[in-house]
Amino acid sequence: MNSPSPIVQGINGRLSDELTSLATGYNTEPLINSETNDNDGGIDGRIQFYVLLCKIFILVQYPSYSFNQTDDTTQFFFESIGPKGLIQKAVIFSLISSPDIYNLALGDVKPATTEIDDQSVSDNGDMPVILATIFQITHLFLSDHPASTVLFRGNSPSRNRLYRMAINRAREELLTYFVMFGYYHASWEGFQSNRPYEAFLIRKK
Repeated sequence: MNSPSPIVQGINGRLSDELTSLATGYNTEPLINSETNDNDGGIDGRIQFYVLLCKIFILVQYPSYSFNQTDDTTQFFFESIGPKGLIQKAVIFSLISSPDIYNLALGDVKPATTEIDDQSVSDNGDMPVILATIFQITHLFLSDHPASTVLFRGNSPSRNRLYRMAINRAREELLTYFVMFGYYHASWEGFQSNRPYEAFLIRKK
């Protein structure tokens, strides 16, 4: 494995403490007061119901494509539908550093070889749906790998800007599930709306 880039090195070491301290800056008040009577299925049941409502709200607000995944939930596949027809897409989570730091790569599946091209720009007119699908996939991946942290970045400044705009659009919903960071001026910080980030980091609350 090649030596880690400065971005990945920044995650290791200092960021482990920074993640903890920044996470406490988000609203983490309990959904249900601990003194509430444990009736009608109990507190756990009501929390699960609340989470279900959040998921339904997000799915309605941000429709996504259905997808398939491998048994270890590190590779996901779906079809992009648009003016250029059906384009096979893949989202791959690759372990890049310990402990449990994964890179997220989005690419097109080449029909002839089934290889993944993560530099392709398909421009099929459905980017909002693709981004919503990536959110659903990341949510599933982190649910199955709760101790993991996911790093993702676009293959150009314009793609990173698109990611930042998508995060802004669904920021409140995303913060229900995730703690998010951006890489700016050689360091990680809690996600802010108007920063031209080079990369993004996401982990489950």
